[in-house]
Amino acid sequence: MAQAAPSIEPSTAHWVTLVHASSPGRLRLNVQGLYRSPSLKAELETSLSQHAQIETVSANPLTGNILVKFSPDLEAAKILEEIEQRVLLLFADRPIPAGKPSPATPRQAPEPAAAKRSWFKFERTQAQVSTQTTAPPAQTWHILDAQKTLRRLETSPDGLSVEEAGHRLQIYGYNRLAESKRRSALQIFAEQIANPAMAMLGVSAVVSVATGGLIDAVVIVSAVLLNAIIGYVTENSSERTINALGSMKPTHAQVIRGGRTIKIPVEEIVIGDLLVLTPGSYVSADARLINSSRLTVDESALTGESLPVGKHWDFIAREDTPLADRKNMLHMGTIVTGGSGQAVVAATGHSTEIGVIQSLVGEVKPPDTLLQRQLDELNTNLATVCGALCVGVFGLGVLRGYTWLQMLSSAISLAVAAIPEGLPAVATTTLAIGIRNSHREKVLIRQLGAVESLGSVQVICLDKTGTLTLNKMKTVSIHTAGPSVSIADERFEAEGCLIAPLEQAELKQLLRIVCLCSEVKITGSGSRPALEGSPTESALIDAAINAGEDVPTLRAAHPLLK
Repeated sequence: MAQAAPSIEPSTAHWVTLVHASSPGRLRLNVQGLYRSPSLKAELETSLSQHAQIETVSANPLTGNILVKFSPDLEAAKILEEIEQRVLLLFADRPIPAGKPSPATPRQAPEPAAAKRSWFKFERTQAQVSTQTTAPPAQTWHILDAQKTLRRLETSPDGLSVEEAGHRLQIYGYNRLAESKRRSALQIFAEQIANPAMAMLGVSAVVSVATGGLIDAVVIVSAVLLNAIIGYVTENSSERTINALGSMKPTHAQVIRGGRTIKIPVEEIVIGDLLVLTPGSYVSADARLINSSRLTVDESALTGESLPVGKHWDFIAREDTPLADRKNMLHMGTIVTGGSGQAVVAATGHSTEIGVIQSLVGEVKPPDTLLQRQLDELNTNLATVCGALCVGVFGLGVLRGYTWLQMLSSAISLAVAAIPEGLPAVATTTLAIGIRNSHREKVLIRQLGAVESLGSVQVICLDKTGTLTLNKMKTVSIHTAGPSVSIADERFEAEGCLIAPLEQAELKQLLRIVCLCSEVKITGSGSRPALEGSPTESALIDAAINAGEDVPTLRAAHPLLK
């Protein structure tokens, strides 16, 4: 029986803070300066792994924590003390930080003084373009005012010069998230064969050929190929669809450079650029607001909040303010829903908050599904029982006077006959049908094994609805002093009868007000132009267009003054 987790007082070391020691043989510690420092990760793992009593050490620069595993029989407090001593020796030549990091918010830990040197003092030397973003040290930008942020990032309200932006792009690399490694067609096909069931069938086919059972071998190989083809076609189709969804984000953003507002590719945004924010803008990097007017942002992709949140450029947050409450910060992947403003870029690429989340998710190794575990267990039991029976038949036959070659052939034939060639094909076909039915309901499933897990779900509890929608709205009804009007399939009905909205004085005036008092941009031409702006205002403009209003002409006749 394992001993209870020991009670350990919080660490008093400046560099190391105990996060938890709730499980015997496991310690999770926060190390100051580890956050976003891959080089320190390697140093820590190398140094601590040399300890005779430590089994494994895993340092994570995305969280600033290390997980240490050791024998549950050892005293955790003593292990912690020895780890602290080794870390202090490792950092002997580094200045000790003034504050101690908080386990609850490891990202906000003060930086080591060695990491605070001015990383924006650029050397004008030849730099190689990097495909990996080399991020500056993590900064608590939300606790600084706008002017101090601009000075720290060495930029101005006129933005960076073109030359400076190009130089920073060479140093920090392109503003892109690390793409997950896509499975090739060959890899998808190989995964259909690389499992215990297919291995058993392969061995059976080889044995059948060796013993003269060519027809049996052909049947077995045909079953294996059929199973692999069904799985490959199904998963390859899902893979292409899911990969296509990842390319739907905006490709350009508006920034201020050299005092001019220009549109550049999202990937070329660099630290110090000024983002121009208007309704419908995609926030292409983490940024600190420097001015704003009634700015609201949809942060559901990052925080889960389905309603837009207000942002204020003059808000100053405390250091331990949670991400969702930093009213002066914008983050990559969010959408501006209203108002306007400007923000200075403080982090790009995988150094952004959503980039860190993506990296953490990418480290997760999903376990086998219940069906996969059951099939593996069945194959193991089948191989064990079948092997024992074949050995018994072989031994019994030899004892009764049959030749060993004759009994070997009989035992092998028995083994081949005992393997269910059709089982993998039946399982794969059933799962493939499940994926096809899910596609009809607009549910994408990447791998066959996930179908069984999804099919086992009986209740799904969700606390947000906006995070699962398309972030689009439709106007469904209009209420005036007269009869209420309902809108369905672009038709306007009042009291059960179709009406012409522009022939109703009140409706016409209301729709014109909607068109003029709106920041929605109309692009394209024809009956269905594209609308860029907040979902609410876009829904109202769409209703006016469906009513027959010529919005561009109306706006030209009544130009916007303020």
